[in-house]
Amino acid sequence: MSLSDAARPLVSAAIACALIPRALLSVQSAHAQEENKRRAAISSALEREVVLPEGASSIGSYSRNYAMASDRVVIAVFIEVPPIPEKMGCHVVLSVRPFQERPCTEQEVATGAEKQKAYQLRIAPVGQARWFESVDELPSQVDGGCSYITIVYDLKLERFESVECNGLA
Repeated sequence: MSLSDAARPLVSAAIACALIPRALLSVQSAHAQEENKRRAAISSALEREVVLPEGASSIGSYSRNYAMASDRVVIAVFIEVPPIPEKMGCHVVLSVRPFQERPCTEQEVATGAEKQKAYQLRIAPVGQARWFESVDELPSQVDGGCSYITIVYDLKLERFESVECNGLA
């Protein structure tokens, strides 16, 4: 037996091992593409059917963010994102009673602008939808009125459980 004859099974095994990860990637890629299609169909249907609350803007003016809360419940967060002003106003509240504030320092203004830009990069662009892997990753806010709308939709029952504007602080 020559060295080349002895090496053939090893070379064949090495080639097979190299092909397995590619096959797995292809299966994972196909699954991801199917999931993306499913999600796009869900968000498109939801956006066609939803009736936004009184006081809300048109649906196209919102960043539309989605996640599955379970295999049958979708949570959507619609956010009206104002443009970042060239010069941001800023005040720091020093006390509530009696109310006292001071203007922000240049560093605080710069930090606020950076945080706002990072936030806008994380959410869907205005007029578009973005899916998050979990509800915990969705953007959240404690106020905002109808500039921040939370929607709960049951896929199995095909109905909106809630469509609500946030409260106001």
